[in-house]
Amino acid sequence: MTFRYTLPILALILAGSGCATFSKTASRKPDEPEHLQLQAIDDRTKAEACRRTALELAAHEKDRHAIEQLKRAREISPDLEGIAHPLAVLYDRQGQVDAAEREYRRALKETPRAADLHNDYGYFLYSQGRLADAEQALRKALELQQDHPQAQINLGLVLAASDRYEEAFTQFEAAAGTAAAHHNIGMLLARAGRQEQALVHLRKAVQRDPSLEGTRRLLATLEQTAPEESSIRHAGAFDDSTEYRPTRTADHMEPFARAGHFAETD
Repeated sequence: MTFRYTLPILALILAGSGCATFSKTASRKPDEPEHLQLQAIDDRTKAEACRRTALELAAHEKDRHAIEQLKRAREISPDLEGIAHPLAVLYDRQGQVDAAEREYRRALKETPRAADLHNDYGYFLYSQGRLADAEQALRKALELQQDHPQAQINLGLVLAASDRYEEAFTQFEAAAGTAAAHHNIGMLLARAGRQEQALVHLRKAVQRDPSLEGTRRLLATLEQTAPEESSIRHAGAFDDSTEYRPTRTADHMEPFARAGHFAETD
């Protein structure tokens, strides 16, 4: 999945400096009394410009600036929706766990039926080691949107971390195909120190798709290294095909990671 931007020209122009310039211009006191009734609409327009600017900044990994723009948007228009979810992801990326949790809970109250939100919250919970809660959130995402590959992948990670590898394989296979599923299970088993089982899955991945050069290299490394010395436990993401790998919002040492949902979509 890739980001698709539908930001208005104004927001793109403001991406470098935030919405401060626009706020100053739009907040001038009108000379005519009838303009006063438009203040609420004006504030919402300013807040939305800040929010969209923040999404553009976040997409370019300017997280701190994006956070400031989202906070500014909320300050201008406290009831504007669409702020809590990106704020939660950004706080998570910055390691501000408590703030991320707070914003995720707020977002879930605003849009309780958003599959992307439940997916991101599930990955957040997984990264905190809260596996039961993570599974619940991810299954909710799949209840809301059955064909949600990121939620299936993240659920696979949770199930594998819970030592439920067969269930995890099913999720990986549904999301990315059989070869990628074997690769991921093999990687996760190797990181857990279960070398022989990891070898079985990595070999099956190569048998399914001989073009997976990255998997071949990992397999060769594991075959030549004792379990306690295996560098494969610290290997990076699976890079043989972007088809198997959703877009990431942060660098996580996992075969897959959740997709970000900062940008507006059609």
